[in-house]
Amino acid sequence: MLRDDLPAGRGSLQAYVEASDDDEAVTLSTVNAIPVDHTPIFALRTEDGRDLVLSHSVDESLRTIAFFDLLANNADRKAGHVITGSVLPSTASADIGIFGIDNGLTFHHEEKLRTVLWGFSRTSFCAEEIDALQEVAAMEEPLRAQLSDCLSAAELQALKYRANRLLAAEFFPEAPADRTVIPWPPI
Repeated sequence: MLRDDLPAGRGSLQAYVEASDDDEAVTLSTVNAIPVDHTPIFALRTEDGRDLVLSHSVDESLRTIAFFDLLANNADRKAGHVITGSVLPSTASADIGIFGIDNGLTFHHEEKLRTVLWGFSRTSFCAEEIDALQEVAAMEEPLRAQLSDCLSAAELQALKYRANRLLAAEFFPEAPADRTVIPWPPI
């Protein structure tokens, strides 16, 4: 959240999310224990020889985070950066959701998308996502003015380019084969 009323001036704050006891949106499990509503992303072998799979749900809330990551060129969406819980002070079950925790490795002008949320690849964009892409691709003055407070001219141009490229593709892209696409460490 961007705030203008902070003691040191303008800046951003993140809400504190209290983790719930609900199933996690991103999990690391054995091959035969992948949750039914999850899609596997990658497998790994531990030092003691156990085979594990990182998977994530295909929940709409997680899709929203994955879409943001595409557009923002998030370079660090690890499994631990996705929390199922509620924003304090509420702990009501009705307020439990999936939240993405971000650390600022976004909006770079070079392609750097690294995420564990590749399970939406080859899925067509929905109407709301297309609307958002069209708004960013048009980059009309009110949006440009708002974003230019936080992003450089090169980052704005790259954001507009990504929106246009995603609009032309019409779907979540597959992970590129020519670079690292999973952050390290992935958890």
